[in-house]
Amino acid sequence: MISTVADLLEALRHKEVQLLDKQDITHAPTIGRMYEGLTRKILEKTFPEGLDLRVVSGFITNSRGDLSKQIDCMLVSGEGERIPYTHDYKYHIQNVIAVVEVKKNLYSSDLDSAYKNLITVLNLQLQEEGLPLNRLFNDAHRAILRSDPDIYDDVSKLPTWKFQIGLALYIESTAPIRIVLGYHGFTSESSFRRSFIQYLDKNVFAKDYGAVHFPNLIICGGYSLIKLNGMPYSIPVVSNQAELYAAYGMPNLAEAAPIQSDLWPLYASYASNPMVLLLELILTRITYDKKIFSFALGSDLNLEILKPLLLAKAIEWEEEVAWYCEPFFLPPNILNRIPSTANWQPIELNEGQFFVLARLLWRENAGITEGLDVDSPELLAEFQNSDYSLSNSIAFLQRVGLVSFEGGKLQLLTRGLKVAFLPDDRVVAGEDVSGRFSNWLTKYIQDLNAE
Repeated sequence: MISTVADLLEALRHKEVQLLDKQDITHAPTIGRMYEGLTRKILEKTFPEGLDLRVVSGFITNSRGDLSKQIDCMLVSGEGERIPYTHDYKYHIQNVIAVVEVKKNLYSSDLDSAYKNLITVLNLQLQEEGLPLNRLFNDAHRAILRSDPDIYDDVSKLPTWKFQIGLALYIESTAPIRIVLGYHGFTSESSFRRSFIQYLDKNVFAKDYGAVHFPNLIICGGYSLIKLNGMPYSIPVVSNQAELYAAYGMPNLAEAAPIQSDLWPLYASYASNPMVLLLELILTRITYDKKIFSFALGSDLNLEILKPLLLAKAIEWEEEVAWYCEPFFLPPNILNRIPSTANWQPIELNEGQFFVLARLLWRENAGITEGLDVDSPELLAEFQNSDYSLSNSIAFLQRVGLVSFEGGKLQLLTRGLKVAFLPDDRVVAGEDVSGRFSNWLTKYIQDLNAE
């Protein structure tokens, strides 16, 4: 469903851009307004009807009365304050879902102006106080840190890097989605990645260039850079950087990295339809904020393949906390070989892994919220004469993101886990809160019957 809508939006974008590029207008403000109008037209087609959402331009304010710079496009909820004698509006930041800075061409100078405009939006959010933890934060935390947010019950026990990732995710879950949309610019994914790293290098000691400050999505023609904050896209924290490089056939590159472990894959690139990413970001936020279920969200069997670009870690530096960011180098020949999508597959379990999940699912269905003690007699007895190792089973389930293991206790990290026994004697499991696992199982049975 997402792919179909995204294809329609991309076709619309491509067709309308061709029309705009044929105009013989050279007046820069008018050109800007043409592309802003096209962006509003695209955004208006991205969200479900009946939710009191609208697309406007104007300014954002917060509870202290501070104002952002003028924003090209805002996806907002409810009615705002019309600015007299203009077509612009003023909205409180808690009613803003996404903001978009529009550029006809996106090169370094254009990115810099868009970046600084979007920073004024984030800074408004940073002044807001008393916002509660939310389900979007909880799910993102589980995806990236493979643990429940209850680890913050005693922050004194947390290392700096882990606490700062949690803080960054909390801010991301409450702030508007920040998007830069450039219609023309770089002609290759490699040059786009390289230019962004060069831009960061120039601002390495500047204020407002930490992990939280980067835009959620930067689109340049047919290429995109996206923040992996778990809303919805993520790659878990890298416990061993060499393993990440080895996945791309370059294990030796990790040897030169100053920091080897506990790195957050923060930014990635994508070389296919950027409207897929835009839709996923906006529909994810709407689904969580409006507490609705979107049948389009996360239920298809196509996964976007994102290529890591930037690894980040919060460190203590000169008695302050700073974000260390390191480029993840992928040469053009490897970038071009990586497909843009892959078929979603459930996780295949062995007998030991299945038993751990079965015990946790039983406890969940029984309404037991306390974690399962890893030394509990029920677990130890099952593995005592087993060919499978309890510790290895737990490590696997942690690695694939199904369970957390904190303080000697196991807990599910899923909200709708399903397990199935297949005719070929395999046991598979997967999150089904969106219906994706059920869709996969239906297709599997249909394909089996067709043979």
